[in-house]
Amino acid sequence: MRLGDLPQEALPALPQELEPCAVYELGSNSFKLVQAFREGADRIWIFADRSLACRLAEGLEKKGELGSDAVQRGLRALESLRSQEQKGIGQRWILATSAVRDAHNREEFLSQVEELLGIRPVVLSGWQEASLILQGVATDPQWTQLALEVVDVGGGSCEWMEGAGGELWAAASLPLGSVRLREAFLKDFPVGPEVVRNLKAFLYERVAKATADFARRAQVLVATGGAVTAAASFREKEVALRLRCGGKVWIPRETLEETLGKLQELSWENLLQETSIEKERADLLIPGLCILSVTLELAGGKGVWISGRGLRYGALARWLGQGARPVVLWKVEKGS
Repeated sequence: MRLGDLPQEALPALPQELEPCAVYELGSNSFKLVQAFREGADRIWIFADRSLACRLAEGLEKKGELGSDAVQRGLRALESLRSQEQKGIGQRWILATSAVRDAHNREEFLSQVEELLGIRPVVLSGWQEASLILQGVATDPQWTQLALEVVDVGGGSCEWMEGAGGELWAAASLPLGSVRLREAFLKDFPVGPEVVRNLKAFLYERVAKATADFARRAQVLVATGGAVTAAASFREKEVALRLRCGGKVWIPRETLEETLGKLQELSWENLLQETSIEKERADLLIPGLCILSVTLELAGGKGVWISGRGLRYGALARWLGQGARPVVLWKVEKGS
């Protein structure tokens, strides 16, 4: 078994070739549904992908449990996503990440999800989450064989990983997601440079220690996650569409720091106006960019590729790839 991989018994039955199936990803800030089918063992076609913000991790850092309002938002999001399933969906796989993993009352939430969808979610460990994220990024046809260093900025946790061909060499998972950092550091807007400096210093110490054993021999540095894709695309709709359809965009380090410097000076109203993104994501831009800034500093990178691929792509590859290294392609353009 590869480092951090999922045991075979954790996987649903393999769908027939061309039979549509679905993966639900229960994240800490948003829930996602991707629908796809396999063509042999080396190609997977996505025909629909949806994401709904629900901020499941709200208040988790203080109370250690999922709040009732957050749970209700999550269940409503699941109901909406379920209604968007295409006809003919057979097998489903439901994966839960950091917020559910860390919550004292996770069993109650898992039972509610099972009652709603008819399937009990698999709660991923941090290592399993990292493994699937790396596999997801490696489904990009241009990156299938390259050595990658990936940072995934989730709402509840962040994962750093190194590997190639979907095989995980090293990984670190820390409870430093953008929602947790926002609640701990961003008390008001404008955020200001002092808060950003303090946040970066806090992150640097912890990330440097967690990734001290990384070989730093990656050919490509990649970032995934809602906060960083939002930060990369809020000025250009074309970039946003490219990322939503599993594409990628290069962000030079200077541009990242410039953007962070501008955002830290904006009031809440101006931040919403300037970015034109939903408030459930707008307040996570600064934490997400701080994580990228620190990651680039530690890696010595000149910039980073922001990828629209991540855990759900990796889940499809692990489930439908039958041990191969499949590429994941889009059958049709993603809807709104």
